[in-house]
Amino acid sequence: MPAENPGEITQLLEKARKGDKQAENRLAELIMPELERIARIILSREYQGNTMETGDLVNAIYLKLRPDVKTFNDSVHFKSYAARAMHNYLIDKARRVIQRGKHLGQQVAYEEAERATKGADGEEFLERATQLVALAKALQELRESDERAAQVVVLRMGGLTNEEIAVALGVDESTVKRDWRSARALLASRLS
Repeated sequence: MPAENPGEITQLLEKARKGDKQAENRLAELIMPELERIARIILSREYQGNTMETGDLVNAIYLKLRPDVKTFNDSVHFKSYAARAMHNYLIDKARRVIQRGKHLGQQVAYEEAERATKGADGEEFLERATQLVALAKALQELRESDERAAQVVVLRMGGLTNEEIAVALGVDESTVKRDWRSARALLASRLS
């Protein structure tokens, strides 16, 4: 959703909540490019080597959030939801790859890697899936001690700015920066 037009988004959300189908359609037009942007950021940053195409991730998440579109307060609420949903979706996908790899040997990972556009071999793909699951475990540990810092990490991985994260979490930017520094240190210690 373009940041330069938050007023239109708010108005469309209000109209959509009242049953205006044209407003819902316009929201969909605004949502798709933003989902694509978030997916590109996520797949290029934290989820490198994932075999999923941007379009596939966008479609999976759009189908999940489409019924809830009218419940978003504003574009930041939507972006934070989308970033969390994509993160969870990719972590679940990594877990499935690891499980299939355990049950069927590395052949499954090699077959999936052949479909990868980035050309990673199966061993690298399985290793990356293992890293993603380790990240998810470390994030869960962080969540248990500092829920907000864990949310900051997921939202940053989703491409949200510190300002957007601050709005989404109802804190100021300095708190977001402080949470990010402490979360990074904790995650680095858990993942090294």
